[in-house]
Amino acid sequence: MSKVSMAEPVSTLRQTSPGLPLSSASSELQDLIRNTTDLIQMIDLQGRFLYVNKAWKDTIGYRSAELNQMNLRDVIHPEFMEETLSRFDRVKNGEQIPDFEAVYRRKDGRRVYVSGSVNCRYDENGNPIVFRCIFHDTTAKNRAENAQNLYYQIANSTLSTRSLDDLYQFIHEELGKVIDTKNFFISLYDPSKSYLYFPYYVDEYFDKNIRFTKRKLGNGLNEYAIVANRPLMLTETEIQELARQKVLYIYGQIPKVMLCVPLRIGDRVTGIIGVKSYERTNKYDIRDLELLEFISGQVAVAIERKQAESDLAKQTARLHAIFESSSHLMWTVNRRLQLTSFNDNYLNLIQSQLHVPPQVNVTTDQFAWRLMNPANRKIMEDKYKGAFRGKAESYEVHMDNIRYGEDIWLEVYLNPILLADGRIEEVAGIARDITPLKRSARELLKAKEEAERSLKVKERFLANMSHEIRTPMNGVIGMIDLLSSTHLEEEQREYVHTIKKSSETLLNILNDILDLSKIEAGKMVLHEAPFEFRSIFDKLTSLFGQTARNRNNTLSYDLGENLPQYIIADETRLLQILSNLTSNALKFTEHGSVQVRVTNLSTHGKWHKIKVEVIDSGIGISSEGLKQLFGAFQQLDNTTRKSFGGTGLGLAISRELSRLMKGEMGVESEVGKGKYLLVYGGIKGNHDCSVSGEKIRGRVSDSELPGPGKSPYFTGG
Repeated sequence: MSKVSMAEPVSTLRQTSPGLPLSSASSELQDLIRNTTDLIQMIDLQGRFLYVNKAWKDTIGYRSAELNQMNLRDVIHPEFMEETLSRFDRVKNGEQIPDFEAVYRRKDGRRVYVSGSVNCRYDENGNPIVFRCIFHDTTAKNRAENAQNLYYQIANSTLSTRSLDDLYQFIHEELGKVIDTKNFFISLYDPSKSYLYFPYYVDEYFDKNIRFTKRKLGNGLNEYAIVANRPLMLTETEIQELARQKVLYIYGQIPKVMLCVPLRIGDRVTGIIGVKSYERTNKYDIRDLELLEFISGQVAVAIERKQAESDLAKQTARLHAIFESSSHLMWTVNRRLQLTSFNDNYLNLIQSQLHVPPQVNVTTDQFAWRLMNPANRKIMEDKYKGAFRGKAESYEVHMDNIRYGEDIWLEVYLNPILLADGRIEEVAGIARDITPLKRSARELLKAKEEAERSLKVKERFLANMSHEIRTPMNGVIGMIDLLSSTHLEEEQREYVHTIKKSSETLLNILNDILDLSKIEAGKMVLHEAPFEFRSIFDKLTSLFGQTARNRNNTLSYDLGENLPQYIIADETRLLQILSNLTSNALKFTEHGSVQVRVTNLSTHGKWHKIKVEVIDSGIGISSEGLKQLFGAFQQLDNTTRKSFGGTGLGLAISRELSRLMKGEMGVESEVGKGKYLLVYGGIKGNHDCSVSGEKIRGRVSDSELPGPGKSPYFTGG
């Protein structure tokens, strides 16, 4: 209606055309026009209202006095202004529009959809002078059609949208075609969590760059709607009253009117969909609330489906990343042993060897099986059958038909893929290249065999050399003893004594080396026999009494209660352990004391758990020294000017002998406080012959000196 002028105002609703004799019409006709439910209007070419009936005024909401100051532009909805005026212009130019549609705007701002007929009245010269319009109010029909279309659009939105954000945007746009959605939100609620999530929130009081995502559950409008579990239309006054009663707390600006409808799937509330207006209270009516309720179920279902799709897509992406980033070969096959998927590593192996890429729906015998000999193919086939019966299979396979490079060893795992109903339609395969491991294993085996051969050579050498050396050494020591019994001058006797002491030291070193080699080779054999437990400490006294006196030391021992009188053990080796510890304690103690304490910790039948402690008041051992104390050939003082002699084998041999006797050896010490050596073990003893509950103490005398001891769990007899 671009040529229709709307500028001229009218002061009254009047008849401007001589061809419109409404005043002379019959009263029946006037009454029919006045009271019909159709919307009848007459306007001139400038858009001034000449006549409107009662139904038109009631529907659009204006009174006659107001219409005198208005024209058609004032009632056409701005969004449809250009389209509607164009239709009027086409009618003025003689075009027949059988179903003329327009959208008016009521006085309260709501839309009114009308449809009907529009034609022109012409003067005697054939010029149009008046538009005659008879409309039907199609707002309800249009709303129903839009609601139904919106429902189906949302139902199909899971297919037409790519993500949850796209889905929320789509719902917003489609709903906006029916009602005002300037302020629109979707909130989601999970009863298992303490937050209310807002994945989509559009509000004119929020900057578009602000992303309002979630807040803790409280007592806001959304929580009130969730608890109410029904559609709500709340005005500003009602919201303020609820806040005054402390039923809810107001977050942000209070709207003039707000619609909230629960999103439900069955009986479960998943969230809220809502719109609000800050303009006027009558922005929405009950029909808008019914529309939101009508689509809410479909919105809830669409959101849940899209969430499931999103979760599935994330899980698929993670699995794909694992599938492709793994260094292993991965594939799946169906019951016909046709490939259904494979990763890049599988592709690269097949393509590099066969120059043909693997393909899905092609059997594996066309690809990987061609790299194996017939025997391995049969193994693979049997393993696949087991996997399809529900058994997880693992095995090693040798791919010896490799065309390029060395043969390949693979460690293969086949796992059935169980469907929800328990059926197995596919099997997943994972293979790891263990060729380097096989190569390393072969090299280790070769090194082991070489080491064993070297050990045997070492054993034979040590056995032969120790025998060859000990025999002449025993001869030397014997001759020294004979020489000592002859008449010698004092100076000669000192020389002979030095020779004998050096020879005995060398013999002890040879014995230690031989013992250590036997232990390392696992050839050390214990010869167990019954003997009196106390006798071993008496022997220590005889062995080390003079040594203790020479260094001005006091050597004592303390045998606790309930110790067996007789035990079954290797007396020689036990004495060797005790001698090493006693010698070690005396070596590092001067003008002090060495005490041996023996305690029966527990008894189980004829088995006794015994603890032996050797405590001295010597120089002690630092924390660093404790770490290397029991190492072979290890001495705490390795300088060329060291004060204490020894090869460093005594404690190492003693610990290994203790372990052979089912015991353990340890040490507790610090610098300046001497050392504290322990031996625990299992000893079988005759409890009936025990030392009748009394404590036995020994003290060094001129003839004997008690020495340190330790003992494991021995058995008494």
